[in-house]
Amino acid sequence: MLLERGYADAEITGVARGYELAARLFTSRFRGSGKPFLAHAVGTAGILGLLRARAPVLIAGLLHAAYTHGDFGTGRVGMADWKRARLARSIGREVETLVARDTSQPWDEPTVRALLGTVTSLPLEEREVLCMRLANELEDHVDRGIGYCADAEHRRQMIRSWLHLCVELAREVGEPALAAALDRTFRDNLASPPRSDLAASRRMSYTIAPASYRPSLVARLRRIIR
Repeated sequence: MLLERGYADAEITGVARGYELAARLFTSRFRGSGKPFLAHAVGTAGILGLLRARAPVLIAGLLHAAYTHGDFGTGRVGMADWKRARLARSIGREVETLVARDTSQPWDEPTVRALLGTVTSLPLEEREVLCMRLANELEDHVDRGIGYCADAEHRRQMIRSWLHLCVELAREVGEPALAAALDRTFRDNLASPPRSDLAASRRMSYTIAPASYRPSLVARLRRIIR
């Protein structure tokens, strides 16, 4: 798909490097619906690729949740200087900056409403981060996966109350195809009630450790101290 969209060999190599890192960070991680987190990350990047986003934006989309859901080996999420340095070494400072900005900016009803009518005046980097956010929303809803989270009705209510405004944001950012896809996907999620017998017991993303997993010495010591 990237070749068909005109990405250069060096750009595709960068995407492959980003995928290798994402595969390590999201190992054993799942969305609330049970979907592998890596599949969600790849799907988000794929949408950005279809939009012909710049390669750094596509790679940042692949790693957009590195700080919020990625496993850096400490058992703790969130941004830290050493994590940022590791990402910058692995995928470049420009990509890391996009991931950090995506992580640090809120994404809620007040933020989305405040963005309406202002998108064209935003700096390029902020518009690109907005595209990442919109691609993430499309990927999260396109397979109706929210219907299989424990809080499915709450998520449907979010579409009704404010997530539908993402359609207009996509138009403002200059992506009519993305706007149409979001509109169609949100309507599909509202028109097709989820099957309660298939709903998962989780609301948010979670980790299932492999059978061979053993807590590290540091983790064991923390438990003893607590």
